[in-house]
Amino acid sequence: KVIDAHMDEVVYCYESALLGNPGLSGKAVFEWKITQSGHVGETRIQSTTLHSDSIHGCITSAIKAWQFSPPQGSEVLVSYPFIFDMVGF
Repeated sequence: KVIDAHMDEVVYCYESALLGNPGLSGKAVFEWKITQSGHVGETRIQSTTLHSDSIHGCITSAIKAWQFSPPQGSEVLVSYPFIFDMVGF
């Protein structure tokens, strides 16, 4: 639910990266920890086929600002794939 609510930020990162690399497409799996307070702690790229430091940095910054419901018990590790592909018209 939180990821969906912030998907426009991820799309912005992709569209910004496209300006410098018009053929950019692929998949990036990000992993982050949701702390006891619901804030995002550690964030890392688990795997990627994108060759763009700018999109990786932009998405990482966006994820770090997201606020989740505080998890019950202990911190939660999230692994989420973002798939980017240009849509032709």
